Amino acid sequence: SSGRGLQRLGAPRSPVPAPLMAATPCSPAGPLTAPLAVPVGEVAWRLTICDADDAFCEAARRHFGDDGRVAVVRGRVEELAAMANCVIWPGNVQGLAASGLDRALSGLLGSGTLERARARILAEHGDEGCPIGTAFLLETGAAMGGFGAVKAPRFAAFAAVYPRTREGPLLAMRGAMAAIAEHNSEIAARGGEAIRSVVCPGLGSFTGSPDIDDVAAMMAAAYFGAAGGAAASDRAGSAASS
Repeated sequence: SSGRGLQRLGAPRSPVPAPLMAATPCSPAGPLTAPLAVPVGEVAWRLTICDADDAFCEAARRHFGDDGRVAVVRGRVEELAAMANCVIWPGNVQGLAASGLDRALSGLLGSGTLERARARILAEHGDEGCPIGTAFLLETGAAMGGFGAVKAPRFAAFAAVYPRTREGPLLAMRGAMAAIAEHNSEIAARGGEAIRSVVCPGLGSFTGSPDIDDVAAMMAAAYFGAAGGAAASDRAGSAASS
């Protein structure tokens, strides 16, 4: 596929250390105050971009800007996922548990969630895995009554972003948004639970990564490409050239 030929950028996200960092707002709007104003599919939904890395959080705030439809929050996705009914899961092209984030999300959403992603990839793409940017929606263990009183998102949007490639974050974000929009369009037609709030970590980033700004810029470009508008960095560039 076209994604497999792109330039490699580095190692995947490092394992999640303990204890977990407390979530701290990195922008004026917290994850529960951002408006339901993302016109993607038939249902508007709220997006929270999060990461435990201060540098990524600042880069995301710079590129997503003050558009008002996105909250940028410093914190780990597994901590913030309970605030949403969907989490974007940045995985590898084979759907294998290979990182600390995979293990953390498996603990939160149930190991069966990643197993179903793996089974779908095998069925549709074989042992070599899927193309970078492939994304699809899965119901989690929470949707199947596997967590009792523990609150966890009903849905996970699995997005293949590892091994890291130059355009991986752009393709993965674009694919995840398309999968969410498709689900909400189907729900509008037949009924069911729509996705109304989404938590998304850095896609293909890791603490100390030298390309964090590029990752945030590509995620913002994919978001605004689907939701309408322009990334803050693009708006600034247009204003400077006018």
